Amino acid sequence: MLASETGLYQLNTAGITAIEENPIVGLATYAESFIYATESSISIWDGVMIDSGLNEFFTDPQFTGLAVFGEDIWIATAQSVFLHQSSGMIEFPNLSNVSHFSSFSSSNQIVLSGIDGSSYLIEHSNGDYYGQS
Repeated sequence: MLASETGLYQLNTAGITAIEENPIVGLATYAESFIYATESSISIWDGVMIDSGLNEFFTDPQFTGLAVFGEDIWIATAQSVFLHQSSGMIEFPNLSNVSHFSSFSSSNQIVLSGIDGSSYLIEHSNGDYYGQS
């Protein structure tokens, strides 16, 4: 899969196939599929496009980033950052305009990078999330 400002493309032996023609703001593997975000929706690609079920949580979204760590889906909008887990959705309302998420396997920390060059650190400890910029 290839994500860019011109869309989402699947690369295979037959060549390049366009999957989505809107700019992609986030792409990640999720289970046996790919999950991706455009500025207005989040979808899953598993050979066919599937509604992620996440769009119903947002009214008039402006997605700016998306990442998956384990089973956690991190979603950035122009207004907030959200963490989707099997138990529900958590909002981090003081974090806006995030465009990139960084972490590594088995880490309890995630670094968020803002469109304006700012950085945030979120740590998960004892069931709570703590942050600093």
